[in-house]
Amino acid sequence: MELFDRKDRENLNYAKNRHSTYRFYDGSAKEEFVRVRERMNDWFSYYPSDHQGQLKSDFKAQFDSAYFELFIHELFLKQGFNMKPHVSLDASTKTPDFLAVKEGLEIYIEAKVATDLTEAEVALRNRQDILLDSINEIPCKDFWLSINRLEFKTSRNPKTATIKAHIRDSFQDLRDELKGFEGSQNNPDFIRDYFYSDDCLDLEYALYPSTVEPEPLIVSQPPVAFWGGSDESIRKAVSNKARRYGLLDKPFIICINAISYKYTTARDAFNAIFGNHWVTEDGIEVIHHSDVNGIFNNTTPKFTTVSAVFITRTSPHNAHCTEHWLLENPSARNPIDFSHLDLSYYKLVDNKIVEIKKTGVPQILFGNNLPTEIAIENETL
Repeated sequence: MELFDRKDRENLNYAKNRHSTYRFYDGSAKEEFVRVRERMNDWFSYYPSDHQGQLKSDFKAQFDSAYFELFIHELFLKQGFNMKPHVSLDASTKTPDFLAVKEGLEIYIEAKVATDLTEAEVALRNRQDILLDSINEIPCKDFWLSINRLEFKTSRNPKTATIKAHIRDSFQDLRDELKGFEGSQNNPDFIRDYFYSDDCLDLEYALYPSTVEPEPLIVSQPPVAFWGGSDESIRKAVSNKARRYGLLDKPFIICINAISYKYTTARDAFNAIFGNHWVTEDGIEVIHHSDVNGIFNNTTPKFTTVSAVFITRTSPHNAHCTEHWLLENPSARNPIDFSHLDLSYYKLVDNKIVEIKKTGVPQILFGNNLPTEIAIENETL
C-alpha cells in the first residue's frame, strides 16, 4: 500500500485557504509538492503494513495529526528503534501511539498536535477562508490584492457576490485612473487602498499594479496580533496526555507538534515544561528560575509517569530544518537512558537548564543528504 497512489497528475495550482490537505498533495503536479509527496510515501513504506490502512484513513480525515504520527515513527526508526503502533496495555483500554524498542530499552510514545485556536476561532477562520477563496476566484492579470483588515460583525455569512462585484469595480476604477501613466506597474506610488462595509463585515484592501499575474490573487492576508507565546497550548496538550494511561511500567515520552500561529520558540518550550522563568547567561548554561506552572516542576514533582517531553514545530515542507526541544523530567518514575537516543536533550542540573548536545532532527532524518543551503541555526533563549 502507498500513502499516495501512483497516477498522472496535472494540477499546477496552489492550495486554497479551505481545502483537504491530503487531496491537495494527492493531486498536485507542482514540483515542490511532488518532492514532499514522494518523501511521505517513502516514510509510509516503512510503517508497519498491518497499520498502514488506518494511518492512510487518518491522513484523509486529520492530516496534521496523521503526518506528525508518521514523522515521529520515522524519527525514532532512524535512531534504530523498532516501532510498534498501538500496543495494548494491562492497566488501560487505551493504547499509546507507539512502543519503541531498542537494545532492551522500551519507551511508550504519544504524538499530539497543539494549536492555540479555540473552537470559536476555528469557526471564524473557516468563515474567513471561505470568503478569501471566493475572492481568489476573481480573474485579474494586472493587480495584486492585499487584505489589510477583515472584521466580521455577525455570525451570518457575508454576501460574497456583492463583495466580489465591489472588488471588480475597484479593478476597473484603478485601470481608468492609471491610463496614460507610464511606469505605474510595479511602482509603490500607485498602490491604492479601498474599503468595503456591510452588515456582516468590514473589509480593507489594497491593489498593487503589477506586470506579473498573481497566483493566487490575494498575496497577503491580515496580520495576526497576539500577546505571549505558545507555552499554554503546549502545557495543555501535555497535561491532557500525561494521565491518559494511568501508571506505566516503562518510560513515556509525549511528543508535541506545536503548530501555533504564535510560532513556537525555545522559550515557549521551556516555559511550558519547566515553568515561566527568566534567564541569565552563565557560560554555556542558563540559570533557571521557575514558577510553579511548569509540567515538570523540580520543587513539587508532578506528572511523574511522563519521562520526557519532545517539542517541535514540523510540517511536510520543513522537515529538513525542523528544530526540537527534548526535555527530561527530573522526577520521572521511569527515567530514560538517553544514551540510546541520538537526539540532543535538556535536563535540570542544580536548578539550571543544561543542553546535552547530540544530534538534531534534520541530521537524523536526512543524514548526509541534508540540504545545507537551507540549514538553520538553533534558537537561543
